[in-house]
Amino acid sequence: MSQVLVSAFTYTFMIAIAYIFKRCGLIPRETGKAMAKLIMNLTLPSAIITSFASFQLNYALLLVIAFGFMGNVLQVFIGYLISRGKSRNEKIHYVANAGYNIGNFTLPFNSSFFGPIGVVTTSLFDAGNAMMLLGANCPIAKRVADGRSGESRGVLSLIKTFLKSPAFDAYIIILAIVIPGGHIPSVITDVTRIIAGANGPLAMFMIGTLLEIHFDKRYIKGTAVVLAIRSIIAIFFTFLLINISILPDEARKAAIMAAWSPVGSLGPAYTVLLNGDEGLASFLNTASILFAIIVMTFLAILI
Repeated sequence: MSQVLVSAFTYTFMIAIAYIFKRCGLIPRETGKAMAKLIMNLTLPSAIITSFASFQLNYALLLVIAFGFMGNVLQVFIGYLISRGKSRNEKIHYVANAGYNIGNFTLPFNSSFFGPIGVVTTSLFDAGNAMMLLGANCPIAKRVADGRSGESRGVLSLIKTFLKSPAFDAYIIILAIVIPGGHIPSVITDVTRIIAGANGPLAMFMIGTLLEIHFDKRYIKGTAVVLAIRSIIAIFFTFLLINISILPDEARKAAIMAAWSPVGSLGPAYTVLLNGDEGLASFLNTASILFAIIVMTFLAILI
């Protein structure tokens, strides 16, 4: 319990510090855009490699990959349906902000509660999540936002987009190594572990620099709708996972926690790249973190 509270306070504190620094003029708002590129191209891939350094495969756990993938797909699909006929900013908001913040948020929580199997299960959930979050979400959001007049993307074009994402490439390469029973050389993980240590703080600082706290109806409604969609999917997954007996007990608990993860930290980054409403995306991200802190703390006690 104390570890949960410390983690919750730390994440909130980092967001608040970055926001205060921006408001005081100590750092420019554009810093958030530079941080987004650094996260996507360096620290997140390093965190992915490091998380699989001690990976031990239980084939039943591969089912968790499907939950991470389908949770993301459902969010994108429902977001697309809701955004039809709405403004470009709203389309970007409902589609680009799908996915789960696993590496920066849930992984530290689950490692504290469920040990090694919690780390493995959470990483597998994130592998499924990454198939959409790190590859498809941004181009899909662009296509939805721009309509048929936007850039057309066929299968080959979408595959090229996947391969241009360093984080997605890292997942594919690592899974190709560890699923057959291979191991990542320590000379690599010794380096990535140091870089990965910056991923969580950097993501929180990015959110803080992009955060614009304006409690207008547009922000509140858009945030509430996304959180409601995510909660319905998480409740559905929770009931499914409770009744899947082939998974170890600790793995089921870790997967349930992952299903309640906050919005992916790349949501604001994608919104920046697509010229959407950065303030709304960052407000949603922060609200979802605060919501997840409450729900996951309660779950940690309950399960």
